[in-house]
Amino acid sequence: MLVSDYSLNGLKAAERVRDLANEMKLQVGRSLLVVNRAPVELSGQFTGALAATGIETAGCVPVDPLLPEFEIAARTVMELPDDSPRLSGLWGRLRTPLLRTKHCCFFLCHFDRREKSGL
Repeated sequence: MLVSDYSLNGLKAAERVRDLANEMKLQVGRSLLVVNRAPVELSGQFTGALAATGIETAGCVPVDPLLPEFEIAARTVMELPDDSPRLSGLWGRLRTPLLRTKHCCFFLCHFDRREKSGL
């Protein structure tokens, strides 16, 4: 699982991490990228650069105006309201591609716990 912010530098960093894993001959069955703090519509330049990396996109986490307030108040993302742009549909969009991977990440555990607890 690779995570990049919505920037060309972030994409380059994700690509370098993927390449480093390959150079180290780590057993990675599938690389997936999540674009964090993304706008509703990705620019043509960004999508072109993303396509050039060859990394499969698992999804985008949208910008959320509440997030800076939560970070300052030391509140967790798990406390965001259900209609938060950051959470709305995020679990549904990311769950399927992530569950097809051999190894799940900590990220899934948090969203799975939230879903089961009815939060």
